[in-house]
Amino acid sequence: MDNIQKDVDVFLRNPSNFEDKIIINSTLYLLRRDISICFGINPNNHQKVDFQALFPATMGVMAGIDLMAKFVYNDKPNKVSERFSKYIKRYIDTKFSEEIYQLRNSLLHSFGLFSKDNAGKVYRFNLSIGYGELVHVQNKFYHIDIELLWNKFDKSIECYQEDLNKSKDLQIKFSEMYPKYGTICIK
Repeated sequence: MDNIQKDVDVFLRNPSNFEDKIIINSTLYLLRRDISICFGINPNNHQKVDFQALFPATMGVMAGIDLMAKFVYNDKPNKVSERFSKYIKRYIDTKFSEEIYQLRNSLLHSFGLFSKDNAGKVYRFNLSIGYGELVHVQNKFYHIDIELLWNKFDKSIECYQEDLNKSKDLQIKFSEMYPKYGTICIK
């Protein structure tokens, strides 16, 4: 792990640790900062700001789960559903991985809150904040607490870091994925 530790530190950098002189940033770091801002929280000091953009905040969480799933399960083509759902089950929620995957599809592909799986099952979503339950099914709607999902996503990164420190397999996958998806250069 010693030879990849610098890359791990860059990738998993705390989003509240801001330095404006850094040109190359972790994709995860920038995504987590943007998610925080969209939820109406200044990532530097955790103070509320006067605006929110909850739709892109939720899209950011979904993109973050996609990104993390690549680091845990690799980026094989046509395996998005499998790796996304496995990441959800492993780090976020064991019961509602399919519903969260369908929410991802509805947001990132249809820009709405409706999805239909390959078997024809329909998913209609309502998004909430502070509901206290990650997924609540009522009247054929899936109510998703997006703030709780965000918190669980952040916690999943901590759990991933613990696993990464202990697993040679995860370290190998990290080393394969980091050059492809680990950093972004912004000038």
